[in-house]
Amino acid sequence: MPRNDQVIRQWKILKLLEARGHVTLSRLADDLDEPCHPRTLRRDLDALSLIGVPVYTEKRNGTTIWRLPEDYRRVPLPVTPTELLALDMVRRLAQPLDGTFVSGSLHSVLGKIRSALAPQTREAFASISATLSIGHRATKHFAPHANTLDALREAIENNRVIRMTYDSHNSGRVSSRKADPYHVRFHDNSLYLVAHCHRRKDVRLFAIDRIKALDVTGERFNPPLFFSPDDYFKHTFGVYQGKKPETVTLRFNRKTARWVVEKRWHASEKVQRLKNGTLRMELTVAITPEFISWVRSFGSDVTVEAPVRLITMITNDAWTVVGRYEGGKPKKTGKRAKKKGTFDVTRV
Repeated sequence: MPRNDQVIRQWKILKLLEARGHVTLSRLADDLDEPCHPRTLRRDLDALSLIGVPVYTEKRNGTTIWRLPEDYRRVPLPVTPTELLALDMVRRLAQPLDGTFVSGSLHSVLGKIRSALAPQTREAFASISATLSIGHRATKHFAPHANTLDALREAIENNRVIRMTYDSHNSGRVSSRKADPYHVRFHDNSLYLVAHCHRRKDVRLFAIDRIKALDVTGERFNPPLFFSPDDYFKHTFGVYQGKKPETVTLRFNRKTARWVVEKRWHASEKVQRLKNGTLRMELTVAITPEFISWVRSFGSDVTVEAPVRLITMITNDAWTVVGRYEGGKPKKTGKRAKKKGTFDVTRV
């Protein structure tokens, strides 16, 4: 039995309670997609009570029902304008998810909170809200993929195999494949699915907006016991995986070092300010197109000190640019430069 089955079942029970207001053990047993003994369901309901969900029992026509209080959906605590602003800022950050269940839930909870506020508090919130805004660069909009996202949520919760039609970025071909969905990642205004691809027999990353059609099958899978999103993305510089993590050393000039040091670029980074004002940064990352693009964005303000193959890749790229503008041919740094300059990512 998967170790997260109990948590998933309790989450489903809570959603049924919220939707109906009350349930019976027999109704729960009918609505859940797996057989459960009444004692198991009682323990699940008790567990919800222990974590603070206000579930209580009453008798109706000799039958015990579990219910939520009538004011369960009302705001139980006073909310300050700045607290409401923080929640509204989260909604704005999630703007690419407008039209999906995520955005819908955020709008719903904000509406409930606003309706419970005193008029003076609502006015104060409107005044404070005008002082802050959020800007987005190029973004994707996932409203057209809302049904896909809902189906993936269902499949992940129930450990169901999916069948999808996918437009591959690498091959440029549309293909049909089956996969075991593990996790959905929101990164840089895009959504990605981490899943075990039956065709490739490996864990792969799928861009959700490239999924053209998706069906949740009745086939179950056992998720890996030790899968962790934090571990999976530990050595990425974004979302895509490489063959293996490598130690990369970069040196930034004085001008750039002053603002590079103000940000935390990766969990593995180690920085050292040198006497001449430059900055040396060491990271343990997979060398992927995302990482290379980040390094190239600094232009001549950064020098790659290690590893050799990254130096080769950046050098070859620089000569390609020079050759394009000077009308000459791209120059390679040695006979094996092309081979050294290759990289692999597990994206599809």
